[in-house]
Amino acid sequence: MNTTIIFSWPQIALNGAIAILYGILALFVPGAAIIGILTYIGIFILVVGAGMLIASIQKIGKKLPYFGDLIWALLMLIVGGLITFNTQATLEVFVIIVGVWAIILGISQFLIVAKVKLSPYQKNITIINAIISLIFGFVLFYNPYQSAKFIVVISGILALIVGTLLLVLAFKVKKISDDIGLEE
Repeated sequence: MNTTIIFSWPQIALNGAIAILYGILALFVPGAAIIGILTYIGIFILVVGAGMLIASIQKIGKKLPYFGDLIWALLMLIVGGLITFNTQATLEVFVIIVGVWAIILGISQFLIVAKVKLSPYQKNITIINAIISLIFGFVLFYNPYQSAKFIVVISGILALIVGTLLLVLAFKVKKISDDIGLEE
């Protein structure tokens, strides 16, 4: 019988440990976790923008179409710079945008209830969803940084749960591997 192992138990355990470390970080220092994650994202966007800029300059030298790529490269550099060097303000703007989007979504759902013929069940679900969307939107809009920290704390709790489950799974996979005589 030919058996293929897709995941070895050390890989699963490592993923679980990383999830637990993120969970601890997110629970105990959510502000630093947000800023750290966004800073790395900003640096990544800067590197991609720089690569796109180099490619655009090479296209200019080869007399190839470059304008669209150049615009995207410059936009990536601007966005990456804003995220990297003005992280908290960028986070607040992003959360406010999500809040406005949720408010618009909630209003749209109320309009759907008013204009579209729905079953009583569909109407009730849509109204509940609209109310939740509006509350979520207003909370994000009026307190963006604290809202973002709260979301990170929730993700930290979930990461701790998932990380613990992954560690349990890893050791069960190890026991099964040992029992049937599979080698890593």
